[in-house]
Amino acid sequence: MKTLYFFVAMLLLAPLCSDAQDVTHTKRRRTGKPVKDSLQMTCLLQDAAEAPPKKKAYEMGVDQPMLRLTSSTDSLVRAGLTGVVSIVQSEGKGKMEVVYYFQDYYVWVSGLSKVNVVKNQKLKPDDVIGTINKGDVIEIIITDYDTPVDPKKYINCGLQPVATPDGKK
Repeated sequence: MKTLYFFVAMLLLAPLCSDAQDVTHTKRRRTGKPVKDSLQMTCLLQDAAEAPPKKKAYEMGVDQPMLRLTSSTDSLVRAGLTGVVSIVQSEGKGKMEVVYYFQDYYVWVSGLSKVNVVKNQKLKPDDVIGTINKGDVIEIIITDYDTPVDPKKYINCGLQPVATPDGKK
């Protein structure tokens, strides 16, 4: 529930939270010029596997596409793209969350055990943003400015569909 409230607040406040805000996306929004869909991300974990969905994936009827990843061999979580860190915060229970952006896209990565970045830090795709413990799951949410998008459309992990608890794929 706390994460959902944070997500809604971030949709409203994220452009105001960073001193290093990308000026170009403001100009594009104001001029109304079409923006080419330019986001392509490498996988955040090596040998990633898609984790099964939570029993209750969406709270309060909010349909937020999310990608849940785990890896049995890799504990380093990488940025996956060039960007700028806008938020680093605790999400409770010893886990951390990092929010970074590239042009009009905001990427939320939650479930980190340790964070290796700071606010306003510039990222490259292979930069380590944090670590997870073996068996832990990270959750990834991506928005195009303030519109939720499916992370699977942008993150190239070569994942196979995962069976849900009822056995369906």
